[in-house]
Amino acid sequence: MKTEQGTFVLTFDFEDWHQLVHRRLGRSDWRAGSAQFEEYMSTTLNLLDELGVSATFFVAGVAAERHPRALEEVAARGHDIACHGYEHRRAFQQTPQEFKDDVVRCLEVVASICGVTPIGYRAPWFSITRQSLWAHDVLRELGFRYDSSLYDSPFVPQRIRPIPTSPFRIGAGAGDDLWEFPIAVWRRGRAALPLGGGAYWRAVPGVALWHGLEDIARRSTYPVLYFHPYEFAKEPLRVVLTGQATRKQRLRETTRRLYKNARRNLIAVRLREASARFRLVTFRDILDSGHDDVDSTLLREARSSV
Repeated sequence: MKTEQGTFVLTFDFEDWHQLVHRRLGRSDWRAGSAQFEEYMSTTLNLLDELGVSATFFVAGVAAERHPRALEEVAARGHDIACHGYEHRRAFQQTPQEFKDDVVRCLEVVASICGVTPIGYRAPWFSITRQSLWAHDVLRELGFRYDSSLYDSPFVPQRIRPIPTSPFRIGAGAGDDLWEFPIAVWRRGRAALPLGGGAYWRAVPGVALWHGLEDIARRSTYPVLYFHPYEFAKEPLRVVLTGQATRKQRLRETTRRLYKNARRNLIAVRLREASARFRLVTFRDILDSGHDDVDSTLLREARSSV
């Protein structure tokens, strides 16, 4: 793999935010999600066209089944497609067999809709942790070529630490073809500020964001950025509750709505600026060129030092 400073891997999680919120609220019809998802996707894809960049989309099977046309459009516009599991469940809350069944189901759904067999995986909520290290064995068994689930963020419980800043082989030898691509984190001494996702891009002051990303780009090889289609919605996000919704459900919806909408317009603005400052690529761009010179630091070493 040819290494390049100033390059980030641009990714999106193809998931229907309303499905996940409805499930959290206990609604039996949560799989229905929202018809607005296709609008979010259209806005996102049009922005990428405007910027002249492609992205890797990690697809949740349950969202793809509900919105097959949106996934077809992602493929038709030439974007890279990867796997985000079927039901968007945390890895450490599943057994190895449940995890495998969930991933296989997602692969089948994606292939049936757009004819693509993903070679990359990302766990929902970055949930391959010290509680679910076996997940890498399952991914290897299923023939995946890379994973992008490790994120040194304080919001990830039981996260694996330390995580190398550049791609590395997960297994214990050079013959292991499963690679890990960590999410971008700005390290200052022992402190780690997660800057890979849109939630941080709207929370961190601009001066700090650009300084941090430029430092990451100098020190890391192919750090990963991740976003979600709902973050580019034109209208404020809102979950419509039924008349039977409890007070607790209404409070949770209000809290989520306020949090998700706060300064959300900054994400698109800053992604435009990022495309001018950095080179944005897909995993397909990287892996098509080979990867023999990537840092081969072993995950085993990270585990032993936790």
